[in-house]
Amino acid sequence: MKYFEISKIPKTIKPLKEFSTPESVLEAMLEEDQVLSSWIDDLTYIPDQDAVLMTLLSGRNYMVYDMGEEMFDAWIDAPSQGVFWHEYIRDFHQVM
Repeated sequence: MKYFEISKIPKTIKPLKEFSTPESVLEAMLEEDQVLSSWIDDLTYIPDQDAVLMTLLSGRNYMVYDMGEEMFDAWIDAPSQGVFWHEYIRDFHQVM
C-alpha cells in the first residue's frame, strides 16, 4: 500500500545533515512533547527548516516540509498522531 510519494529534494531545502545550526535540532529534541502512537516514535519540529522530523517505530526517518509550528502543535495535541497524519498531512505536505 502506497501512502505518499517520496520525491527529489528541491535545491532550496537542506537535507537533515546540512542544517545550518545543528544545535537547533538538538534544542528542538530536548523541548519536544511525547508522542503516543502505534507507529510514530517521535516528532521533532525543526524551526530553521519549517519542517518536522518524523521517526517511525521501525527506525525510518522522514522530513515533512512546510509544516509551520501551529500545524506541528496541532499534530502533537491530536488524540491520534496517526489519524492526524492521514487526514491533514500525508496528501498536503512534501515528505522525504
